[in-house]
Amino acid sequence: MVGDAAGHEVARTHSAADGHFKVDVAPGTYTVVGLNINSSMLPRPIATTVTVTSGSYASVIVAYDSGIR
Repeated sequence: MVGDAAGHEVARTHSAADGHFKVDVAPGTYTVVGLNINSSMLPRPIATTVTVTSGSYASVIVAYDSGIR
């Protein structure tokens, strides 16, 4: 899920089989967070902030916390 600075969802997508995805958004700062894989609380998705500049894509790694310490 991609959210804007106010926390509103602006895009949602699925990754390809290789894990890559691409979302077209206007330049700005966004929060990217994976969705829960199942109904369990774990693994927990970790939000990542990314800044998109005009005419380009930004790379982001969508991470999850397994809860294992």
